[in-house]
Amino acid sequence: MNIGLAIILLGIALIMVAVIVLILATIVRGTVKARGAGVIIIGPIPIIIGSDKEIVKWAIILTLIALMVFTFSVLVTIRGGGLWSV
Repeated sequence: MNIGLAIILLGIALIMVAVIVLILATIVRGTVKARGAGVIIIGPIPIIIGSDKEIVKWAIILTLIALMVFTFSVLVTIRGGGLWSV
């Protein structure tokens, strides 16, 4: 399976699990306070949107981790070795 397709399917699965958890939590508790954040990167400029400071902090941390993984995978691919070489 292509790694790109696997990541897309994993993202869809995570979204479905989150929706199911919110629905179940609403049924059990009656109300749920949902928090969310998003990061859009246009070139070198990140645009960060969030519902509170704590969730924005986590969005920034996860974005930095994702950028490091992406950079590492690109460097490994350029050098022609590792798991991602074709």
